[in-house]
Amino acid sequence: VIEIDGASNRGIDNIRELRENVNFAPAGSRYKVYIVDEVHMLTEQAFNALLKTLEEPPPHVVFIFATTEYHKIPETILSRCQKYFFKKLSIEAIVAHLSHIVEKEGFTIEEKALFSIARAADGSMRDAQSLLDQMLAFSDGDVKDEDALAMLGVVPLDSYLGMLGHIGRHDRAGVIGEIHRVQEMGVDLPRYFAGFMNIIRSVRMVKCGVVMKDVLGYSDEEIAMMAGLADGFHDEDLAGIYRVGADLREELRFTASERVAAEMALLDMVSV
Repeated sequence: VIEIDGASNRGIDNIRELRENVNFAPAGSRYKVYIVDEVHMLTEQAFNALLKTLEEPPPHVVFIFATTEYHKIPETILSRCQKYFFKKLSIEAIVAHLSHIVEKEGFTIEEKALFSIARAADGSMRDAQSLLDQMLAFSDGDVKDEDALAMLGVVPLDSYLGMLGHIGRHDRAGVIGEIHRVQEMGVDLPRYFAGFMNIIRSVRMVKCGVVMKDVLGYSDEEIAMMAGLADGFHDEDLAGIYRVGADLREELRFTASERVAAEMALLDMVSV
């Protein structure tokens, strides 16, 4: 099995070398398997040089191309490949595996912290394990949910729910104080509000009776917390808050004063 990084071996000379090597049969196996990661990074000339080999590959060679940018691969290459699409792992599957790791390593970690890590990993087990490793490396063996923010910049659910609670109570000082706290912790504001938008969406779903765990990606305890918070809002309120948040996310892409834009939007949310 030969793994090739398409990002750093993307030129025509690299592909010519590969074409020469594929003709040699493996010494002790039935097949030589070439895995080209990030294959979309190959140049157009490299793809053209590879095309002949793909049309008539030696019987002992198997190519596996991996990419996250499927649309960037030339159609001439795609038409000669069998395509497999991999879906993201569910939040619960990631949490279950992380719990197994924590148990085997002899650490103690709150379930809410595991869910925070799993959501931040966005369906990737590798990213989830990396975040878990970082958290455990800086802990004393007992990890709380708030440690996700302090150690990794992963915003815990309590911060988002607290922010939404301040908005529901029309507590203007509270929302400003919370955004000040998370920024003092070094949290990226566009990233924070991306997560906050997801919380507003989830609370509204719960408000409307949609509590499927595989859709929301939260534990039973977290869904119960959302249900309690949802009781303080009308559906129209949550819709209005979401629209303000959507406008803010767009503004954060271009403004040089993220803190000011965030504060003004939060005050608008309080006034919805």
